[in-house]
Amino acid sequence: MPGTHVDVAWYQDKTAWAAAQPFVSTTVHLTFGYRIGAALHHIMEHTAHHVDMGVPLYRLKQAQEVLETMLPGRIVIQKFSWRWYFDTARRCKLYDYDRLCWTDFSGRQTSASMLRSAPAG
Repeated sequence: MPGTHVDVAWYQDKTAWAAAQPFVSTTVHLTFGYRIGAALHHIMEHTAHHVDMGVPLYRLKQAQEVLETMLPGRIVIQKFSWRWYFDTARRCKLYDYDRLCWTDFSGRQTSASMLRSAPAG
C-alpha cells in the first residue's frame, strides 16, 4: 500500500505521471516505532527505494534522509498505525482521474481534490 494515501495522486496517462516526478510524489515514506523499520530492513523508506532500487537495504534509511533534506515538503511521510492503515483502506478504494481524488466504491469523494497539486499540461 505504499502508493496509496489520501495525499497521493494517481495518474491516468504516462505523460502526466512522468511530469509529476512519480518516484518522489507517488510513494509514501512509512515510519515505524520500536525498531520495526530496521526489522523490515528499511524497505518502507519507500521513496529512496523507488528513486534508486539499487540502493542496498542497509543504506535506505540514509538515502531517504538525503531525499527528505533535498526535497522538503515533497515527500509524503506517514507514521504507521493500524488506525491509519484501516482508514486509508476504507477511503482509498478507487481513484477518480477526472476529479483527482479518492472515492469509495459508490463514487463518493473520500479525499480532498488534488487539482491544485496536479501537474500542468
